[in-house]
Order: sequence, then structure tokens, then C-alpha cells
Amino acid sequence: MEAKPVTLVVIAVCAAALLCTLIFVGRNNAEATEAALAIISVNGEAVVNIVPDQAVVQVGVTVEASTSEQAVSQHTQRMQALFDALKQQGVAETNIQTTRFTVDPIYRYERETGRSSIDGFRVSNMVKVTVTDLNKLGQLLGVATANGANVVHGVEFGLKDPRSIQDQALKEAVADARRKAEAMAQAAGVSIVRVKRITLSGGYNPPIVFRAMEGVKASAAEVPVEPGQIDVRASVSMELEIR
Repeated sequence: MEAKPVTLVVIAVCAAALLCTLIFVGRNNAEATEAALAIISVNGEAVVNIVPDQAVVQVGVTVEASTSEQAVSQHTQRMQALFDALKQQGVAETNIQTTRFTVDPIYRYERETGRSSIDGFRVSNMVKVTVTDLNKLGQLLGVATANGANVVHGVEFGLKDPRSIQDQALKEAVADARRKAEAMAQAAGVSIVRVKRITLSGGYNPPIVFRAMEGVKASAAEVPVEPGQIDVRASVSMELEIR
């Protein structure tokens, strides 16, 4: 009768050992199966064209005078006139942002002495203006140059909310990668098991920017502008298991 506890202990130990063996074997089989699967690596790309719905233009005022005080004073008057004109065209204050302000001496080289001396001062101020109504863009540029702006550093078209078009481009890029993988698998006589990994490697591309214009003459005439289309690009890398 006293041997029963010992027998039960032996049975329990054997059962535990058997369970560990089964788990180990099952894990090794799963790892072996996974290791045996080959991989297809592909890239997917997509380009979606869309008409822009906003523009960003860099405009500014540059003034030169014999003294820094005169230059700043003249610049302030012209800059305020520019701000007032932009607001009268319906541009909100939140869509006008100063990006640069500089006061620099103007040097004159004297050949007789071989030295340089200060001959005046130059004050420059650049602002970024976001235009949400493209129908007013040409008129806005004309009004800006007629009201003090003598520097225009390009026009950049974009989207107010690019997320939906970015998602569309991304979906098309994934579909392109999947199509390529299926074509490769069919040609190789294998089957796709599952997608192992997808990596995003591209995104929204900014549009073409118009060249800078300096020393533009004052004119309230509407400037001809064509927004064209924006290319929204997406690129993905995909790995798929095959057998």
C-alpha cells in the first residue's frame, strides 16, 4: 500500500516529460515549416493625378537707402501696404507668415584706397502667403506687386488635405506589388502563402514651383497662372511567402 504514492509520482513525471517532448517537437516542426518557405520580394508603385486646391506664394519687399533708419522706415511703409492689400483680397491673417527679415549694409569698394566702406543699407522681408481660392491667385499676385512687393519667390501648388489622395495612391501601390508577385509566382509554378512584410518607401510629392522673380514692376494686372495637376506618388516594398 505504501508504494502507491511513489507510483503516482513516477507517472506524473513521465507525463510531464512526454508533454514537454510534444511541445518541443511541435515547435521544431513549425519552425522547420516556416524556414522551408521561400520568399518573393517585389516593389509596388502608383501615381495619382489631381488638380490642386491651394497655392503658397513667397512675396517680399526689398528697400535700399543711405541709412538703416531710412531703409527700415521706407520698408515698413511698403510692407504695411502689402499686408493691407492682401487682407483686402480676402487673405486671412493666419495665412500670412513672415519667413525672413534682414537688414544688411551695402558696401562700396574704393579702388584708390583698396578698401570697402558702407554706402547704404538694404532691408528685405519675405512672407509666405497661402491662397485657398485659386481663382483669385492671378489677381492676388498682380495686387501684391502693385502694392509694394518687388520680390516673388515662386508659386507652389498643393492640397489642403492630401490624406485621402495619399491613401488612394498607397492602395494602388500595394495592389501593384501584389499583381507583380502573383505574376512571378505563376511564372515560377509556385503558390503565394501569405504576405510577410510590407514597407512604405514613398509618399506625397510636392508640385513644380514657379521660378523666382525679383525687381518686378508694380502692376495691378492679373498675372496668368495655370495650376495644372499634382502627382501624388506612393511606393511600397513587399515580401511574400511561397511554396
